[in-house]
Amino acid sequence: FDAVDARFDAVDARVDTVSARFDAVDARVDTVSARFDAVDAQFDQVKSQLRVEIEAVRGDVRLVAEGLAAQTVLLKRIDAGRERLGKRVDKHDLRIRALEPPKPA
Repeated sequence: FDAVDARFDAVDARVDTVSARFDAVDARVDTVSARFDAVDAQFDQVKSQLRVEIEAVRGDVRLVAEGLAAQTVLLKRIDAGRERLGKRVDKHDLRIRALEPPKPA
């Protein structure tokens, strides 16, 4: 019976060793899990910051688009005015030429 008791003691020692190893593995898993939780929290924080930045940029883009539309309208008005002025200058030039005496040849 002493041999059997010795074997049981050896098995108990092995079980204790394996149990200690499992405890160490559990601790490592808990550490890794905590790291993943921290990374998830950081991702959530980055997501919320990006949402805020995107909303800010969206507002800026809207302002730029409105400014561009207003500028386009203004440029069209300026072009139309320039065309009218060009026609008036051409007509004025024709009137002046009509009033000039003919040049001797």
